[in-house]
Amino acid sequence: MNFCRSLSAACFAVCCLAPWSTVQAEPGDPAQAEMNPVVVTATRTKHSLGDVSAAVSVVTRKELDRIPAQNVLDVLRTMSGVTVDSDRSVFGSSTYNKVIIRGMGGNTQGRVLVLVDGMPAMPAGTNIFEWNSINLDAVERIEVVRGPSSALYGSSAMGGVINIITRTPPKEGFTATLDTKYGSYNTWDSSLYHAGAVGKFNYSLSGSYLTSYGFNGIPEHSSKAASNQKPGYNDDGTGVRNVTGAARVGYRFDDTADITVNADLASNLRTGQYNFDDDYRLYEYHKTGFGLRLHKDFGVVDSSLALRADFLHTDYDSIGGTAAKGYRVDYTSPTRQEQYNLDQQNTFAWGEHQLITMGVAASYGRSDQDLDYSHLSTYKDRIREKGGSQYTLAGYIQDEISLFGNTVQIIPGLRYDIIGTDGYDKDSTSKVRNWRKEYGVEVDNRLTPKLGLRVNPWDGLLVFRANYGEAFRSASLDERFGEYVYGSTLYKGSPDLKPELSRTLDAGFDFSPLKELTFGVTGYITWAEDYIASIKDDTKTGDYFISQKQNIDSVQITGLEGEASWKATEYFTLFANGTILNPQITSGQYKGNQIPFTPTSKATVGFTFAHPDWFTLRVGATWTGPIWTDQANMEANQEGNFWLGEVRISKRFDLQDWWVEPYAELLAATTKEEVRYTNTSRIPTNMAFVGIKAGF
Repeated sequence: MNFCRSLSAACFAVCCLAPWSTVQAEPGDPAQAEMNPVVVTATRTKHSLGDVSAAVSVVTRKELDRIPAQNVLDVLRTMSGVTVDSDRSVFGSSTYNKVIIRGMGGNTQGRVLVLVDGMPAMPAGTNIFEWNSINLDAVERIEVVRGPSSALYGSSAMGGVINIITRTPPKEGFTATLDTKYGSYNTWDSSLYHAGAVGKFNYSLSGSYLTSYGFNGIPEHSSKAASNQKPGYNDDGTGVRNVTGAARVGYRFDDTADITVNADLASNLRTGQYNFDDDYRLYEYHKTGFGLRLHKDFGVVDSSLALRADFLHTDYDSIGGTAAKGYRVDYTSPTRQEQYNLDQQNTFAWGEHQLITMGVAASYGRSDQDLDYSHLSTYKDRIREKGGSQYTLAGYIQDEISLFGNTVQIIPGLRYDIIGTDGYDKDSTSKVRNWRKEYGVEVDNRLTPKLGLRVNPWDGLLVFRANYGEAFRSASLDERFGEYVYGSTLYKGSPDLKPELSRTLDAGFDFSPLKELTFGVTGYITWAEDYIASIKDDTKTGDYFISQKQNIDSVQITGLEGEASWKATEYFTLFANGTILNPQITSGQYKGNQIPFTPTSKATVGFTFAHPDWFTLRVGATWTGPIWTDQANMEANQEGNFWLGEVRISKRFDLQDWWVEPYAELLAATTKEEVRYTNTSRIPTNMAFVGIKAGF
């Protein structure tokens, strides 16, 4: 019954109609240019959205201004083929917000690669991205490539790639926006963006500040009473303070060469939830980053060099004790990470029909985690230190071959990665490091191919697409050497984890019978092996149950995704997208079961009405189908099956030299009492905000 309802919802969404279209743009047609924006992530080269073989979705700056969203996650969860597991929006860290594309994601981080301005943004330590570190007002567009992309980007690009592209300063003059809003959970959220150009220099500044009483993810009415809030113990709000800042300076030497330098910072602190300690830290995150990009068009070859360095610090307090004896902070877990990335890319034409892109990439990441126990804990002043480092050296090449007047495009690609990992483990009982274990360097080599085909026989009326790609994901340092306690379970890594491997075949078409009407459908099948999962021992060892990372399963994921858009009038657009999939474990103890934490269906429907003299209104609703929360697929542990709605209405007033736009938003609207992606974690719903935005 649930599957039929899921299938019906997804099919209804596709038949109804979505804002990411694939129609051919006509020169000089602004409306079509908006529907068919330029994308770079699918091939590392600039193309119109309809001119690539991969399945790509794009959200432009204009659409970002209309979508009710607190951060990038709120935008992603409405996109085709993308699911955000345990979506707590700004009220959660990336630990709780896991992005799944085409069934690849689940309860393990890193099967979807996140880029910022084309550079990897996930440190080797945790392989996760902190979504609250990006100020949404500083984003120009978000590109999502669905399907394996390791042939271009290396490890982690199994389900796809999310590229968050920040705004480019204007070529002349100045621009600025200021946005502030207030709403649910006593939340204040303000942001600033300013950019300008002076001669050959350009610059931008952005920042945001959010503070909130916060949302408690522990359920109040779960069927598992032991998982529910306990009055006077853990029923407090989880206060949030989030700060971001970024600066960018660019210089254009001439029309062929330029340089950009940027720096950014982010800080996120979540407190409260536990009443016994006013200073309890549920999660703390600080990041500082620096980047440099050089670009030179030599005429024959277009070259770029990008460098990026990120320094991260996270920490949290772990709870110990009992109700009878009193609760306490058992230990703190400060973790320091650093990540360095380099990418050098060259693009050149080879004859009249080939465009070749080739380059090299390198990275180095390090993570050091402490478990510092208090004198009141069971382990009394014990220190546990775990960590390691990981390096990557890679080379890649891609050929875009155009035949028969660009009617047929063939896009082969290949990348070779060398990845080395080492780690250590220190332990003591009296803060004297009297025990240490070193894990030797483990080196893995990966050759990853891809092949894309695009056939456009009728000038954009009907376009056929097909792709084959392989992908891999090296285990993060945290999965290999990390350790933490949650509740009565001790979660541990495994130093000898093998890389996850996958092969994907997809095929689809885009149909545009009218300039204002377009829809597309893509089917795919993925085979993956050596999936990494946490396996829990049902017998306690000491004070805890042990859950350890292991390579356990092979999986097969088959799916169908569709998206559509119809611009019914100059001011009114209908949109929809839908996904159905069968994510199945194909080996081991749970053979035949569904992959946990992966919804089997998802659909989004809605419309946008934008009249310059009246108002702008966006209304949407997203359906999430059944979600199994355990590998055994026990009926009691099934979640999902809910709709979440969203509404944003605004009115812009243009004054002499500036403009002002008041607005109201409703996020995660539902009639369901509690919505949970997992059986122990609920999400905030029915959040309302009012705000005002101004600029020039």
